[in-house]
Amino acid sequence: MMHKLTQQVWVPVLVAAYTTAVLAGCATSQHSAQASDAASSTGSGVASPRTSASRSASVLPAPWASSQGTPAQQAAAQAALAAYQGMWSDLARLGGTSDWRNPELGRYMTGDVLSNWSSSFALNKRQGLVLLGTPVSTPRVFSVAPSDHPNTVEIADCVDMRNWLQYGASTHRLADSVPGGRHWSEAAVTFDPRWQRWLVSQQLLGKKGSC
Repeated sequence: MMHKLTQQVWVPVLVAAYTTAVLAGCATSQHSAQASDAASSTGSGVASPRTSASRSASVLPAPWASSQGTPAQQAAAQAALAAYQGMWSDLARLGGTSDWRNPELGRYMTGDVLSNWSSSFALNKRQGLVLLGTPVSTPRVFSVAPSDHPNTVEIADCVDMRNWLQYGASTHRLADSVPGGRHWSEAAVTFDPRWQRWLVSQQLLGKKGSC
């Protein structure tokens, strides 16, 4: 049975000195994470909530058996993967200028995922910070549903942010000396009938070393 990311989780990204966060819990039948009332700096330009997860930190869920899926499921999985990877590509590119107003941020994200990343970029902009480098994503589809007309794909990932770091916008010097790391990412990618495209609608991003 497919598990649901029942609530959005705001991971306040791109913050060097972060004091408070608006965080929602994310609990599922197979995986759970509970966010605290504070955030911890990861050193990669990402401030993430202190979380505890039921899954072992380094264990990805079993991959979805695409060979056994329907043609519709296989097509949905490929489209969702493209959207998820497109999201990270846009974040890497627009993070280089903290361009939080750029409409291209909405190409592959929607809802709270979009608004929270945009808010994080805006905070970075106010603090004179940018993200330079590239996050390395290695996503894995582990659920596609329903089988006849799939509209939801769940993706697990371990995103390497060691070379996606926070710099001063004017100096291009590292904002701090804390190294980056790898972060657990779990996302729901859904088909939006209004826009007729797949969009990342929910995301859970773990702290540094969570995978």
